[in-house]
Amino acid sequence: MKNVSFRRAFNAIIIASGLQAKIYNNVIYVGPNVRNTVFTHRNTVVIQLNQITASSAADYLANLGASVSKTFTVNTSVTEGASQSQSIQGGATSSTTTSQSETKVKTYGADIGPLVGLIATTDERLQTITLVGEKNIIKLAKSYLKNLDKRQKQVALNVRVLDVNLSDKDSFSQSWFLPFNNGSPYIITQSPNLKGGIGSPQAGNFTSELTASIQKGSTKVLANPTLILNESGGPAGDGSYIGRKFANEGFVEVGDQVPVNATFQEGSGCNFTYDLVGIKLGAKVLGIDENRFITFAMTPVVTGISGTQTISNCGEVNLLNTRRLDTGAVRIKNGETLVLTGVIQDSDVETLVKFPLLGDIPLVGSLFRSTSKEIGKRELIVLVTPNIIDDVGNNFKNYDIKLKNKETIDLINSIND
Repeated sequence: MKNVSFRRAFNAIIIASGLQAKIYNNVIYVGPNVRNTVFTHRNTVVIQLNQITASSAADYLANLGASVSKTFTVNTSVTEGASQSQSIQGGATSSTTTSQSETKVKTYGADIGPLVGLIATTDERLQTITLVGEKNIIKLAKSYLKNLDKRQKQVALNVRVLDVNLSDKDSFSQSWFLPFNNGSPYIITQSPNLKGGIGSPQAGNFTSELTASIQKGSTKVLANPTLILNESGGPAGDGSYIGRKFANEGFVEVGDQVPVNATFQEGSGCNFTYDLVGIKLGAKVLGIDENRFITFAMTPVVTGISGTQTISNCGEVNLLNTRRLDTGAVRIKNGETLVLTGVIQDSDVETLVKFPLLGDIPLVGSLFRSTSKEIGKRELIVLVTPNIIDDVGNNFKNYDIKLKNKETIDLINSIND
């Protein structure tokens, strides 16, 4: 070999052969599993995990070369004797099924990686992982786990769903000389001023004008919930009676259940189908980036009674009108407000008032009845303001705790770092 150091040549041979090598007391040990059997100093550390499970953390370390041991239970069922299908016709059957469980330990891990030589085991009950190995490898593993177990951010998603009576206006937004007449989305900064969107912004403060409209009574607040959603889509509830299935989802439902359909069956009577009159609101946080921009999706649905229909043998049920808006994936900055407009509903209601019997007489009946017609137009406006809930629980300054001992201060700072 020329112009090649002994260290480099030796490492090349070890890598090419698939073996491991370790220097201990000036002796070079070479073998298939040397780094797991030869230790200069063996340390032990127990790490408590908060955001990830101990099992997933152990799998991550195993992919980096650590030797991970897990305990699992194998359940088996053994059937003895003749079953009904195996017995002689007319004879008695005597089969017994016995269930057995056996606890086993499984060890696994990659053959290469920066954590070869580290031994790890988990405790699912306490969500802890125990690391055994040399000090420098444990330190490296702890740095990996620290980045992996970072606290997930939470978002307070404030949603306001407004119903605007347009009367003779084409749209609420257009009446304030703002470019919303085609349902254009817009973003309002914390100032609050218009920031940008589709079209050219005009002068004016949309928030002030909207507040004035609410106080005047021409705008009705249908719902104003605040949903607390997690950045991560990990499990939250069972999705039926307790919460949503995922931590980054939220749902609000307000209103009354009314009959919307019915079927008649002989002997059992009428079976009614019910639906909600009110508002449904679903939201989901898709991500938070390092610049405090929040990506989310939401679907507000507003339903109302538009009329009735008669079902034979069952009576009247309600006809519902629905206004629904699906945003898709929207990305705005923390604290800014997204304005969605343009969901307009036209209504044409004709009301007939008459005296019983007299109003139904031909020709003369017109003297005893009157008809009125009402034309209405309403616009649905959705305002969404996401705010990141900053996690400052580790900062002792927030609790007015004044520490004077230098060793204590250094210890607290090392934990926070």
